[in-house]
Amino acid sequence: MDISLTNYIDEYDSATENLREQIIGFDYNERLKRFSNIIEFVETIEENQESNLVLYNSYYDRGYCNYFLGKSKEALKDFEHVCKLLLPQLSTLTNKPREILYICMGNAASIYGDYKNYNKQSKYYNKIIKDLSATNASLTAKLKEVLYTCYYNYALDYEQSDNNDKATKYYRIVIDELKGDTDLSDDLLHNYYSSLGNLAYLNYKGENNAAALVKLEEIINHLPKIKKNLTVTLNKILYNSFYLKALVNSSMGNHGDALENMGKSFQINSRNYSESSICEEKYYRFVPISERLLSQLLLEKITIVNPSNFNDPFDCDINDLLEDSETEGVVLDFAKKLKILSFAQDDESSELNAFKNILMWSHYGDSHQGICIEYKLNNSFFENHLAILEPVEYTDLPRHSEHSVFWKNYFLTKSNTWSYENETRIIYYDKINESHFKQIQFKNEIEVCHIYTGCNISDDNAQLIEKVVLQANSSGNSIRLSSIYKDVEHMFQLNEKTIIE
Repeated sequence: MDISLTNYIDEYDSATENLREQIIGFDYNERLKRFSNIIEFVETIEENQESNLVLYNSYYDRGYCNYFLGKSKEALKDFEHVCKLLLPQLSTLTNKPREILYICMGNAASIYGDYKNYNKQSKYYNKIIKDLSATNASLTAKLKEVLYTCYYNYALDYEQSDNNDKATKYYRIVIDELKGDTDLSDDLLHNYYSSLGNLAYLNYKGENNAAALVKLEEIINHLPKIKKNLTVTLNKILYNSFYLKALVNSSMGNHGDALENMGKSFQINSRNYSESSICEEKYYRFVPISERLLSQLLLEKITIVNPSNFNDPFDCDINDLLEDSETEGVVLDFAKKLKILSFAQDDESSELNAFKNILMWSHYGDSHQGICIEYKLNNSFFENHLAILEPVEYTDLPRHSEHSVFWKNYFLTKSNTWSYENETRIIYYDKINESHFKQIQFKNEIEVCHIYTGCNISDDNAQLIEKVVLQANSSGNSIRLSSIYKDVEHMFQLNEKTIIE
């Protein structure tokens, strides 16, 4: 074998490490570039069975990365390219390239469904089902995943088009065929338990609460026992099941059980963040100077607030949730216990540092007279508190999703008007305290790394902030201090000057 090909095979193996673990904060861009480099090399060398396999796999994995980055068109091109290369050879394919072909056909079909191109979607789905169901007993583990993912996606598409009878039919196929199998992969576990959960939802919508509860109890009781460390997608099934169970409880008049299950849903959701690499990023808050702020900096405290105190009347409007009178009470009671801490983040797309964002200084930093505080969030915060950390989604579409828990739709969605904020939020579940504000002692959990003073700050306040930073650092902290000033060479740009290193 060519030595350079051997090196690229090793590089491919390295590039696929943890690729499908769906780890929060995973760098799909970096992996995408590596797969592109592998493709570029392999397409220039003489073809053989081994080089072709690396090529097919690299196109498939690059498509996978593109899809997770929201680049559906690029992903579709990669999946379609594999189909174009392999479909003419189908009758002579060995197991590995055959697996790649059907996986790419399934992925392409899923994307065509997203684009509402149901003819092309059905063409792929029907071929997968026809080919693979005929040899079901002898399928490899990967091809079994492809077949039942195809059935599951068919069911999902029918449900989204309100054809609940057809959706139920395909969910039933997945459940009946996989039930009792003790050696399911993560993908098949997802298909099985998602089918159960979605059928439970259809039961709930059809006012068959007893049937819904049976399915939800199976998910809640069995899923954590089958797999100790749940993937992100399996964890999502579990917390959505508790949430749906809360809605069923509420519709049956069991308010206490409903509130308890909403809390469990939130608690399970919060587990995703205790080991997350997202905690290593920078988080910023723009605030006016006040005695309370200075006291909190010295005492290492931070205030979180109930969203009823927000400045955007469309942000977190709980009243939008109350179209269903059956869930009104439990939603309101649970929402009272949620508090939010908002941060700005650096805009990677424009390479703009948040602390140089003129609009943020104007709107939140007391017209450039306040300060911007840079924080680091430690994993221990999410180990010790019931909280989730997620970026805000900016959209002008209706904030509604039948299967999503309400705090995701209503506490993590804002109008495109606010997209300049590049906001990330901590949603904190305060089980006991229903007041509008709560102070958190954040020592060793949330670190103040850097303070920036606004370009219009008064001399007195600048000196006061410097004094506070020096006092905090004398107690063992390492807070940097910089002043922001107008860039004289570039209009509407800000720069920083270090005061305390």
